[in-house]
Amino acid sequence: MQYLQIVNEVLQIIGDTLPSITIKTFVNRAIKELSGKVVLDSNIAETLITLTTGTQSYALPSDFGREVLVKQEKLNVLDKERWYMFAQHDRASVSVTLSSYAIAGTSIYFYPLASLITVASTSQVLFVYIKEPADLDDDSDVPVVPRNYHYVIKELALLYALRAIPPVLDPNGRFASMIPGTKDAYETGLTEMKAAETYKGRMDITTR
Repeated sequence: MQYLQIVNEVLQIIGDTLPSITIKTFVNRAIKELSGKVVLDSNIAETLITLTTGTQSYALPSDFGREVLVKQEKLNVLDKERWYMFAQHDRASVSVTLSSYAIAGTSIYFYPLASLITVASTSQVLFVYIKEPADLDDDSDVPVVPRNYHYVIKELALLYALRAIPPVLDPNGRFASMIPGTKDAYETGLTEMKAAETYKGRMDITTR
């Protein structure tokens, strides 16, 4: 579905209780939340970080959402713990083995301390990450979420909308009564997405 179609489906249910601009915001928020909960092949990217002697921090990609995998190149050791990167000593490329990393703000920091890191010019770290989806803007824009799960975006955006409707605009409690069913529909769709799309055939990931 296109952006405007999803927005209109929500508006058909809630009427004029909330403006369309608010629903558009909810749709974009829903896409970001889904992209953070389910690892989609279309939303995976990777880059090589070239290490520099004495440098501890490196800028993250501009579209970084969260990390999936950090691997020191030439070392067949994969990290499946969120905050640690384990590596064997490789005298050909790294004098002091990088033992951990942390992400803060727009940078990734490697440890030991920068003053102790001495690397060859070809020493690199493979950084695989989930991209932060760009906001939909044009009415004809299509979400990065697979088409057969666009209804999950709609259900989550609707859930946001139902929770945002003030009681004065829902005197009979009709919209409030729809929240549990909408929440169930969203969670069912989310479960189906996770079962079908979680980083197909690459590695198991525990989402935040």
